[in-house]
Amino acid sequence: MRRRIYFAGLMMLAVLANPGAGAEPRGKPTEEQIARLLYPDMELASAGRRHFIYKAWAKFPGRSIVASYGKPEGKGGAVLRVEIAVLSSDGAGLTVISRNTFRYTIGFGVDKLQIDTANYQIAGAVTAFGLRAFSLYAGSGYEHHYESLDLFVLGSNAINHVAGNLAFGDNGSIESHNEYSYCNSASLCDPVWTRDIAKTIVIVTSNRTNGYFDLIAKTTKTEESGPLDASGPTATEKAPPETTTRLFRWDGEKYQDEQEK
Repeated sequence: MRRRIYFAGLMMLAVLANPGAGAEPRGKPTEEQIARLLYPDMELASAGRRHFIYKAWAKFPGRSIVASYGKPEGKGGAVLRVEIAVLSSDGAGLTVISRNTFRYTIGFGVDKLQIDTANYQIAGAVTAFGLRAFSLYAGSGYEHHYESLDLFVLGSNAINHVAGNLAFGDNGSIESHNEYSYCNSASLCDPVWTRDIAKTIVIVTSNRTNGYFDLIAKTTKTEESGPLDASGPTATEKAPPETTTRLFRWDGEKYQDEQEK
């Protein structure tokens, strides 16, 4: 079975799979132009500071994808209202093709977002783009780096969310690092550390469900541990890696994780 494989966050594969990737659309918009197009000055002032990220969608010359967001909401800043817009700059001026607002939720507070324009061809004439959310959750003696990948498509009348929580971590991984003391007795404690790393790749298969290619999220998890001294972690021990796969099928509206049905 022939498969197309994309690493979340690894743009080199997107360039190889997409001839002409990296070419900037004519009249590449600036952040100021985008802000003034999407929001009146009064709205920007009243809503407070907004962050803008945007990227040329090289699969479609002249188009750019924009995500804008303000301050995270909810307990621990776990909810982010993100407006996504597709713009055209290949004609006379900059215009909005479509825009929608999504209530974007992640396990930890969102530190930053990144647009992913790898060639996610999920059906014959349908190419999705991704939005990756990064976060860092840390406390006394531990920290967790986390990333999720969601996919969107430009429909006839709107931008539609079609898949969620496909990949994790920087360059497709989730990493957690813990330091603590293991006590052999009430008075003798040995400082130790552990680190868990899970790397995920997203596979667009050649199998179809309801006209859309099935997606596989394949995750390999490794664990490291060892003593901790003044210079940091030493003499690591590695456990055998564990690999799990999740299958996503199109239900007519979006991709569903078969394990969660």
